[in-house]
Amino acid sequence: MTTKEPCPSCRRKGRDNSGDNFTNYGEGNGGYCYSCGYTVLSDAEKEKRGLNVYEYDESITMTKEIITAEELQDIKQKTGANGKKSRGISDSTYGEYRVRFLYDNETGEVVETFYPYTEGFKACGYKVRKIPKDFYSVGKIGKESELFGQWKWKHGGGKYVLLTAGEADCLAAYEMLEAYRNSRNSTFNPIPCVSSGIGESGSWKQVQQHYEWFDTFEKIIVCYDMDDAGKQAVDKLSQVIPKGKMFVVTLPLKDINKMLDEGKSTAFIQCFYNAKPYAPTGVVGSSALYDAIIKEAQVEKLSFPSFMPRLNDMTAGGISLGTIGVISASTGLGKSSIVNECVYHWIFNSPHKIGVVSMEQNQGQYGELMLSRHIHRKLGKLPPGQKLEMILSAKVVEAQKELFLDANGGDRWMIVDDRDGDVESLKSAIEKLIIKCDCKVIVIDTISDMFDGLTTDEQAVLMKWQKSIVNRYNVAIINISHQRKAGSGEKDGSQGAMGNESSLHGTSTLIKSAAWILMLARNKVSDDLIERNTTHMMLPKNRGAGETGPAGDLYYDSNTHTLHDLDTWLSGSSSKNISSSTT
Repeated sequence: MTTKEPCPSCRRKGRDNSGDNFTNYGEGNGGYCYSCGYTVLSDAEKEKRGLNVYEYDESITMTKEIITAEELQDIKQKTGANGKKSRGISDSTYGEYRVRFLYDNETGEVVETFYPYTEGFKACGYKVRKIPKDFYSVGKIGKESELFGQWKWKHGGGKYVLLTAGEADCLAAYEMLEAYRNSRNSTFNPIPCVSSGIGESGSWKQVQQHYEWFDTFEKIIVCYDMDDAGKQAVDKLSQVIPKGKMFVVTLPLKDINKMLDEGKSTAFIQCFYNAKPYAPTGVVGSSALYDAIIKEAQVEKLSFPSFMPRLNDMTAGGISLGTIGVISASTGLGKSSIVNECVYHWIFNSPHKIGVVSMEQNQGQYGELMLSRHIHRKLGKLPPGQKLEMILSAKVVEAQKELFLDANGGDRWMIVDDRDGDVESLKSAIEKLIIKCDCKVIVIDTISDMFDGLTTDEQAVLMKWQKSIVNRYNVAIINISHQRKAGSGEKDGSQGAMGNESSLHGTSTLIKSAAWILMLARNKVSDDLIERNTTHMMLPKNRGAGETGPAGDLYYDSNTHTLHDLDTWLSGSSSKNISSSTT
């Protein structure tokens, strides 16, 4: 039977004087407060989510307001630090994590446990466990919060960090690891132990927000519950934890807290140090393939701009995730204008977030090129004073918001400007784009600059890394590549000669790794005005759709800093003011 009851979350905030904000849908059916969002999941929903206790995610955060000083003081006054061996954990460990307890007025037993959380390493709220298995919160707890216990090691760094499925498991693990460390009279620092505050199944969302912190450790040890829900949560975590650093603990019992309760500390320590590198299951039965095909067919492709209709037709709608592609042209041909036009199109039309690794322009220069495209005025052709005046004009200030900010005021796309970094730092930056920033399409402009200074074998290793990245994270990587110089007496791409796959600069593994290769050629010394501004496209490799050959021609209009399909442009050229400039 549905009833109206006082909302505990509203009441703690001095609200719900009428005592009817919370709608209770009956025993086992959960409830909801339409005022503050306080939620109790139904038993059926818990089972559906694979939860054996109440678990958070951002959709059921009790409140989004950071805890007040008055609320903190109130909790301090009504709670104590004596855990009375609750969950088998000592007061010493509880004290290390500043956990508080509320006691029954008659029996003195613990009835509620208050787990503190921080945001910006300042108190933001408490997640409260009400005995036996009900949860609520005071203050704000969500994916933006630091993990439980993270404040103890806010600067990070070290060999290990342990990530657990819940606060009690985190505390139990810390207790057993500390007992082991002390028994050996170790001079090493304690091993950091943390837990997500939004539940096992959604924990990847919170971990993703703290990518940089996790990346300071050599090994990220994950110990989740030994059930199907725990295994699924581990698989999700693998997508947001720095590549190569994730190790998984296998326990003989259901969870860490049970290991402590049953006196199996020695076995837990052995399991911890025997953690194995995460390895996704690679064997799939054929019965699962049809569902996989359906799922893959629903992932939107990355279409090329409308001025590349032939290329879109040949690639059956564009670029698929999980692939490596190459766009190649001779130096000075104007490929940057073409690539930037593609990036511009993807920024506004792609279903996936774009990340650009700019090796030839710094962030200011690259931003200027993209802004020039957006306002249809080439800023690089203006003298400094006039350029700055235009950039600061009200019209351009509004235009840049459209280009650089999404509807929520966040980053519309991402850029890596690290031209002086070594290959390893660039690889780390790309992984951050994918894991932390959630970019699904990475444009490397140019891969040739990354190849410089590397041996052929080292270039092959870099391409092997790219293949592992696209397979593991289902992303698309688009490599922009220079072409080799033509031999003596031969024309190159800047004189109109179309190269082939063997013309690509660098290792042959670039060719082998690519699912598609787009070659560009333009005769920039032609006497013919239109030919001088026309780029010819050729698709010599097209693994997905199979069609290869001429892929269309592009005309560049420097007055508007814009590209057009040549045939379309010529059909209306009589009414156009044909530019006399080259790219």
